[in-house]
Amino acid sequence: MSLLIKETGLGVDNSNTYVDVSDVDLYCAKLGLSDWNKGGEKEKEQSIFRAMAYIESFVYQGYKVFSSSVYPLRKLKFPRYEIYDEDGYCLDYQVIPQQLIDAVCRAAYEELIDPGCLQINLTKDSFTKMEKIGSLQIEYSEQNQFTLYQALKAYLEPLLTPSGIKLLRV
Repeated sequence: MSLLIKETGLGVDNSNTYVDVSDVDLYCAKLGLSDWNKGGEKEKEQSIFRAMAYIESFVYQGYKVFSSSVYPLRKLKFPRYEIYDEDGYCLDYQVIPQQLIDAVCRAAYEELIDPGCLQINLTKDSFTKMEKIGSLQIEYSEQNQFTLYQALKAYLEPLLTPSGIKLLRV
């Protein structure tokens, strides 16, 4: 039995994901990401949960839509009011934006291939700038130390609050 409870719009108050395994199956099939098929059902679901933890860690535009029947129980950040796409059009607050669904699918794929890759723990060694062994000296660029997931950035960037700072109305 699946532990995933998919949010499809305004009707699911106890949801914990925007996608299920079949959504990621379809996404990966369309893009030819065949490594997704190497995972079993349990591994795929776990990767979706890790992807959701990553996706839910961002600050998004607009305001969270609450259920009138179970106001405090809606945990996920979507659906949202007053969220705009990259062209300035207001997105329908009753549905989950397709680019968010695509981002979760891609994040789940990346997490299946390399578990924990999206939320790595950083140590002081993560920030090493230079190493010297005898006469050999190597200087690292800070930008080259971490993986930048361009597809995730492209999907999420239009939905995020500029600078990741949530502005409150007064």
